[in-house]
Amino acid sequence: MRRSLIFEYQDGSYFIEEQGKHVFSINEQDLKFDAFRFYEGIYAGEGKSTSIELVDSIAEANKTGKYIFSWISEIVTAIHSAFPNEVDEDDLDIPKNTEIKQVPHKIIPLFDFAACAGDGFYIDENILHEDYSTEMMEADYAVKISGHSMEPTIPDGAIVLVKRVEKLNHNDIGIFNVNGAAMCKRYIRKGRGVILAPDNENGEFNQVKISSLSTYAIQGKVIHY
Repeated sequence: MRRSLIFEYQDGSYFIEEQGKHVFSINEQDLKFDAFRFYEGIYAGEGKSTSIELVDSIAEANKTGKYIFSWISEIVTAIHSAFPNEVDEDDLDIPKNTEIKQVPHKIIPLFDFAACAGDGFYIDENILHEDYSTEMMEADYAVKISGHSMEPTIPDGAIVLVKRVEKLNHNDIGIFNVNGAAMCKRYIRKGRGVILAPDNENGEFNQVKISSLSTYAIQGKVIHY
């Protein structure tokens, strides 16, 4: 019988839950994996199936949690492949107190798209924002995109990571201030001029010529989406 286990995060601990009961956990501070506790929680007991569906309920922003989930999923899959019905403790060959290598990360501000409007936008903790964890050390801030102009490349509601830059190269995607409004567009050099172009080709969104703007500023380069 296939078992459904849920991988969650709460109060500084990553844990696996089965039928409402915590069966295994990893502390966020040391990220140590105890193989014996893993066996006791997941596999100990007569007739426990190794056929497991591990469900990820960690938020996308929790990059470390995503890494741990992927790592444990590989262990669960490997154990089921080797022991398709049930497993005994002596069968396992996972070193006790295996330490998960912590992925370097940084906390950056996550702004709503509207916060990027206005000529004076800069990274300021006084602007309403959330904390966002990322492994991309070069990112300066994150933005939650609002609108469909960059679909299918960047869908409405997607979170993009942005690096503060003064100049962009041809075909870069950037965050811009255009006449006081925030825009996410592709930076296209055309002849001697520059246009800000949407990726969405349904005809609803227009290209913008830089030369026609009264106010224009580069807020940053989108480096991940």
